[in-house]
Amino acid sequence: MPPISIMIKPASSTCNMRCKYCFYNDVAKNRETPSHGAMSLQTAETVVKKAFAYADGNPVWFNFQGGEPLLAGKAFFRATLNLISRANIKNSPVFLGIQTNGTLIDDEWCEIFKTNDFLVGLSLDASVRPQPERFCMTENGLRQYHCVQAQMPGRKWTQTRDGTAVSNLAEKLILLCAVKYATLDLSGAAIEMEGGKPGWYDAMNGLPGLLGSSAADGCELLRILDFLLERKRIFPDQIEVYEEIANLLKSLCSLEKAHKAAYEKWVERNRLRDRYRAQVQNGFSGRRTALRAEETANILNCLAASLRQSIARETEENGGICPTYFYYEAESIRPVKSGILPGKMRKSALPLFLEGPTRWMRTRQTEAAKRSVADKVRDSALLDRSLNMYKLNESLENVSFEVGRTRAFPRGWLENESIWVHMEYKYLLALLACGNYDRFFTDFTAMVIPFLSPETYGRSTLENSSFLVSSINSDSASHGRGFVSRLSGSTAEFISIWNWMLFGKAPFGLDDDGLYLSLCPAIPARLLPEDGKLMGTFLGKVPVVYHAANLEELRPGAYRITGYQIYDGTGTAFIAGSKVPAEWAKQIRNGGVLRLEVSVEPI
Repeated sequence: MPPISIMIKPASSTCNMRCKYCFYNDVAKNRETPSHGAMSLQTAETVVKKAFAYADGNPVWFNFQGGEPLLAGKAFFRATLNLISRANIKNSPVFLGIQTNGTLIDDEWCEIFKTNDFLVGLSLDASVRPQPERFCMTENGLRQYHCVQAQMPGRKWTQTRDGTAVSNLAEKLILLCAVKYATLDLSGAAIEMEGGKPGWYDAMNGLPGLLGSSAADGCELLRILDFLLERKRIFPDQIEVYEEIANLLKSLCSLEKAHKAAYEKWVERNRLRDRYRAQVQNGFSGRRTALRAEETANILNCLAASLRQSIARETEENGGICPTYFYYEAESIRPVKSGILPGKMRKSALPLFLEGPTRWMRTRQTEAAKRSVADKVRDSALLDRSLNMYKLNESLENVSFEVGRTRAFPRGWLENESIWVHMEYKYLLALLACGNYDRFFTDFTAMVIPFLSPETYGRSTLENSSFLVSSINSDSASHGRGFVSRLSGSTAEFISIWNWMLFGKAPFGLDDDGLYLSLCPAIPARLLPEDGKLMGTFLGKVPVVYHAANLEELRPGAYRITGYQIYDGTGTAFIAGSKVPAEWAKQIRNGGVLRLEVSVEPI
């Protein structure tokens, strides 16, 4: 049997704190029984015995969470630990973990944790330290090991001096862009890991200490900037933002236009961001600044243009594939009033990760450029040629173990050079989104789990896995096997891919006559039945049947929709052409039709 991980909530949702932002507190309040109280030892014994019976000698993880798990009491934990010891008759390796707010920890609790080798996670309010306070000197050189500090009491991040802060989506996105832009690294293309966390790929958990940064996150920032700029016409004539946000935004734009060296701009960006955080640590002033729509667009254009140029430069230097991670070595140190700063810095790019080109292809680039990158990825060591699937990363054999736990795994296993399904599906979605149907159709039918060989996969192909062992792994019998079956981010990516394939990127649109519906499926030949009849469910409500008898595949640009038949239970409506007009589009959107049949012909 595989290893098993058990989450135990010994105090249910009960907690000695009531943080307003706590998602679990909100969940508990809205369920029929907010809290089930303390767990009985009888229940604990049942859980423990069933866990060991299932594990059958394999490793078992017991993870205690809450609410606040320490409210179950020391007697409960001592008794449960005794149960675990007595029930482990097949000597399964046992790992213990607990997530706590830490307010109840005393010497006795520390003794329990130490004696039983608990992994202890503390959930504390924290804030990012100002730049000079984050660094320290070690025997290996400058490191960024002091990223966060306990948050001072009384901080009210979402309030003004006079009460609750009121905002809107545009202002929040503008603030997000400003803070992230102020966190760009020396290259101007990647976002620093200033909070001590590496981003999506959390197995790179040592990289923040190496002054790490992510160009993939830089690509995401560029997408948000472009998103705002593409919608500038729907902005009101002026946008009101809090004074502190306006000052940060304007200062960043002025800095970008200044003729300064990259290092000077990097230090100044950090100073501006740290000043903003100090200003709002106890809430916004409440004063609002009106930014004209044109002024806002000019500032965002300034930031986007610089970021786009920097990402393009780093991509070219990396052989035409967008890098994912950088780290920096300080070749000199600058003492400053509140700490130290790196002086001269040397940047290094890590080997290729699939995340970099995946994020890059979702930015605004030419179709030819995206096709070129897809070809380069296919020709790189990211492709497992034996399995015909994309690996998470290239070899890290020449990379320091300091980068994080990824380096500790054998090649091809878990978070090191495996086929990480979530990121592979993200890449497939990026291929589909940029209209590279040749590459997408080929890769989709070779790589998604339902098309794999069950014998190689080692489980039902209707069951998803976190990762597959790649062919670089030393255990050839495990190549292509799926491990850790679960619903995960890959499930969400697959749903996005599937909806896009069946109905198109944006089925609904607006024209002079109002709302309309226009479907645009992208279906490879392997999925199109011989009779050309394909069915899907739109919006989870409306059956859609495509009739494409004269086509071998549905490739956008190679077919045209000639009409729709709409069945609403009272009769049938026939709509000629590729668009369903507003009256019927609204009814379809609301689930008010029984079936939609679509006629498709080759161009």
